[in-house]
Amino acid sequence: MAYQRPIVRVQKLHEYTGHKAPIFGLTHDHQGNFFSASGDGLIVHWDSQSLSDGKAIFQANIPFYSVQIIHSHLLACGASDGVIYFYDLAQKKLIKSIQAHTKSIFQILPINKEFFITIGGDGKLNLWNHEHLEIINSFLISTESLRTVVYEPNFQWIILGGSDSKIRVLEFKNLNIRLIKEWSAHNPSVFSIVFTFHAPFLVSAGRDASIRIWNYHENFRLIQEIPAHIQTINHLCISPNGKYLLSGSMDKLLKLWDIEKDFKLIKVIDKNRNDSHSASINHILWLEYNDSIISCGDDKKIIQWAIEINPQEKE
Repeated sequence: MAYQRPIVRVQKLHEYTGHKAPIFGLTHDHQGNFFSASGDGLIVHWDSQSLSDGKAIFQANIPFYSVQIIHSHLLACGASDGVIYFYDLAQKKLIKSIQAHTKSIFQILPINKEFFITIGGDGKLNLWNHEHLEIINSFLISTESLRTVVYEPNFQWIILGGSDSKIRVLEFKNLNIRLIKEWSAHNPSVFSIVFTFHAPFLVSAGRDASIRIWNYHENFRLIQEIPAHIQTINHLCISPNGKYLLSGSMDKLLKLWDIEKDFKLIKVIDKNRNDSHSASINHILWLEYNDSIISCGDDKKIIQWAIEINPQEKE
């Protein structure tokens, strides 16, 4: 029987404007607040429930590429010069800044209640202590940029993707790491990797505009390759229920994929039909509290989407 796509309804809820340069990073809490990091050097707080104007938290004289809530009231912001800024959301003030990398910080990732990770354009992975906000170990992984990182707690794996085309699987134990596998995954760069929830899949995407699915129960065997976009895929995210994958690309498109049906394409969100982004889409959030999507890009806009997927209705 031929695959029948579920009916997907997309509604543009709001367009947030105010940044003066491309927006590269987003993070959110569980109360409807989210934060953006931009090339204009601003970190901005937005409320997705009131749809109000954003409030600038602080500004640096250099672009920000990453932002992450690392625990309930602490925001970490990674700049293009390798400095990381820590902002206390409860006290509403900047409490610390550290020269963490020699080049851009591309991602900040909490891995448990004790530690978080930063990766950057200098090819380094830094391991941090939450309590003291100090680097407790630093590892030179590559001579090229590290662009994306995920953590798998059951196996204690840190998995990295970088500008040298490779995905690397590191075992993290006793505050140290051990390389257990690496392979060329995308040519020339890996920009985003995510784990699926209900199947043993690592999903990757990169500059070659393809999505690849790897089975980590079978030594990361490649099980599927999708020519997903026509330009670089900058970001992937998984829906809160684990059933769908969303990709955002330099080709200005958001695409929705059905994980349970062999990653079949079920929706394209674009400028003409949905009044979407007019330039590269750089980052996506899928908010669990109201099942809405937040996207941002080079057009200096943040867009919030309501998405309704009904598997019982078919096209």
